[in-house]
Amino acid sequence: TLPATSPLQQTQFVATCSAKLTYLLNKVLEFQSTEKIIIFYDNNNSAFWIAEGLELLGVEFRIYASTLKPELRTEYLKLFREADEVRVLLMDLRQASHGLHIAQASRIFIVNPIWQPNVESQAIKRAHRIGQTRPVYVETLVLSNTLEDRMLKRRKEMSAAEIQHAEKSLLDDGMMSGIVQREPFLPMG
Repeated sequence: TLPATSPLQQTQFVATCSAKLTYLLNKVLEFQSTEKIIIFYDNNNSAFWIAEGLELLGVEFRIYASTLKPELRTEYLKLFREADEVRVLLMDLRQASHGLHIAQASRIFIVNPIWQPNVESQAIKRAHRIGQTRPVYVETLVLSNTLEDRMLKRRKEMSAAEIQHAEKSLLDDGMMSGIVQREPFLPMG
């Protein structure tokens, strides 16, 4: 736990220009003193903004990405597993299916909805492993009434055969392709 005079406890976070980032950073501040957190991202821009926010808040984290040398990835995992001060692991979603065992995490945030259910399942299984002693909470961050919201709803409606047909690309699904094509541009104000 943090000492009563810790700068983190005195930090007041107001907002960012992204509703998702604001929500995510507030959740990290809420839980990081008692839980370890994995944040899955699917593109480097997202990782950059999340990392920047965590740095501004003084939250100790590591990034687990394919661009890192294997030795460094191993070191970061060890720090996350064993060091009390490293509370957050930012992880490239593409790395989630590599048989990692990270049972120290009890909170998982997925920054964008994942089209492929098997990829989502593998990401969640990183923390939900043998040896996990706490419940694992998973949140996928989706903005209401947006393309990603419609994408997630469509995926949940699909049969196993439809999912398999469109596994490589969501545009392989005729209904999803139509949703994307009809998506209006946001007005510039």
